[in-house]
Amino acid sequence: MALWMDGWTSPPGCKRLSIVRRFSSAAGAKAGCYAGTAVVGQPGMAFGTHHGTMDTLEQFAAGDIDAFETLFRQYQGEVYRWIVRMVRNAGVAEELTVETFWRIHRHRERFDARREFGPWARRIATRAAVDYLRSSDCRESASQLLEQVAEAAEPSAADHVLQGEIRDRIASAFCALPVRLRVAAGLALIEERPYQEIAQALDISLSAVKMRVARAMTMLRTSLERMGIQP
Repeated sequence: MALWMDGWTSPPGCKRLSIVRRFSSAAGAKAGCYAGTAVVGQPGMAFGTHHGTMDTLEQFAAGDIDAFETLFRQYQGEVYRWIVRMVRNAGVAEELTVETFWRIHRHRERFDARREFGPWARRIATRAAVDYLRSSDCRESASQLLEQVAEAAEPSAADHVLQGEIRDRIASAFCALPVRLRVAAGLALIEERPYQEIAQALDISLSAVKMRVARAMTMLRTSLERMGIQP
């Protein structure tokens, strides 16, 4: 289902600019104009499955707003879905999708048109999500995630493993992890994303991803054992 960003409030005097067109307006950006319509979360291109024509990519890198709009419409759904996997909050993911495409537009001159657009966009989306996670309280989202796991489990497992105080302790242990470990572990263990995909998104080596996940598991096990919970 599409998530519509229509109806965002704008400061007095702001024109109702589309999410794409506002990026080309220095005045709109300064005023913080976020009004307009954009569709986030619709089925779209998977990262890496659509490379964009060389002309489109070159035009985007040169600052052409139509080329940027084309790429936005192709990739905004995947950017949103990738971010929501990390932040576990649809509303926050919508805001970070906008932030991601603002960063993409701002850094367009750094893009190498000979490369794929999707992986580059995912790296920027990952940085935006990590920036958010560094400054946010993850307890609520972690608790919600564990509730979802409990609901999907057999009733007996949910009753004995992910209930009440135990669930809160697990959430606390997970949130105590450094963000870089939490992100890697969440994508690998909860979202079950391939390690190579995680490495590409975090812009680190495959071995670094494995080390972060292993370190996260060790720290979680130690924390839970101290709480009297046997992993």
